[in-house]
Amino acid sequence: GNAVTITWESVPISAGKYEDANMQQYLIEVWRCEAGQIIFETLGTNYPAIKVEKDEPGCDIPSHGRVYVQEKHGYGGPVEIPWPPHEGQ
Repeated sequence: GNAVTITWESVPISAGKYEDANMQQYLIEVWRCEAGQIIFETLGTNYPAIKVEKDEPGCDIPSHGRVYVQEKHGYGGPVEIPWPPHEGQ
């Protein structure tokens, strides 16, 4: 298809009394190739997986990404996403 699912191990965090109900536990930064340009996206989720649009060919630098854990005291990480090259490369 035209999407890739990125997964990682779940990181348990303790709920705090000041926890924001809208806060996402995981923050994902993605640089991916689209129409010959690198597109930067920040994504959030509470699950240890997220789906992103599939990489396209034609960029000068390789696509890449990172995963952070977010909790009431700040951020943990990042962990680099092992990004495979585009299928045509």
